[in-house]
Amino acid sequence: MIVKLNLGCGKDIREDCYNIDIRPLPKVMQADVCNLPFRDESVDEVLALDIYEHISYLKSQDLLNHWVSKLKSGGLLILQAPCLDKIIEYFLTATNPGMIETGIACLFGSQDYKENTHLTVCQTTLMQSYLKKAGIKGMIKMNFDGVNVIWRCIK
Repeated sequence: MIVKLNLGCGKDIREDCYNIDIRPLPKVMQADVCNLPFRDESVDEVLALDIYEHISYLKSQDLLNHWVSKLKSGGLLILQAPCLDKIIEYFLTATNPGMIETGIACLFGSQDYKENTHLTVCQTTLMQSYLKKAGIKGMIKMNFDGVNVIWRCIK
């Protein structure tokens, strides 16, 4: 059986995953992404779209260590988060207050509910270092989607 985790899923329910969020939501396992209730080396894929930035930057390495520890050898980590490099580029080209407010939301989150506050962002060089220290040994592929960076990593 293939085990996939969809961390911080919110309303993005995926049928082939354990959908996990800190909030009590329908069809979602309520759990803390910093303390996942799965054995080490028992997971095939960790999908972490727009969740990394909601955990304190002081816990960045510990968080990645935890997620990678859950992966089997050869397991896949897909991580998407706001990219500081791209946010800086965005601010340098912002030409009106609306664009600036959008940039601020990228940095600090929409803040439309308690957990929707950003406590960190990715910086490409630092994130690559964190991922290697966490045990990512295979290909690390990075793509950009607007101000977000998307990492595809093999343990």
